Amino acid sequence: MNPLLPNAWEWTVTGLGVLVCVLLVAALIDVARSSVRPRTGVLASVLLVVLPVVGPAVWFLVRVLRSREDRAIDAPGGRSVRDG
Repeated sequence: MNPLLPNAWEWTVTGLGVLVCVLLVAALIDVARSSVRPRTGVLASVLLVVLPVVGPAVWFLVRVLRSREDRAIDAPGGRSVRDG
């Protein structure tokens, strides 16, 4: 083996690190563009930076659940989307 060439595990760890960085940056951009209160945005940003793996996952999960609730409330006739 050539010690100058990366092994498979090194490529895997590097890829995971890049993925975490991309998700973190995407979540921070989403927080900046969202319509949350400034205090909530700052708290979310701090949590994203402190918890770079769990933070973006939780942020995007909360955003998806919140958008589903908004669609259910905005459904015509006062019915939720699930009621039909």
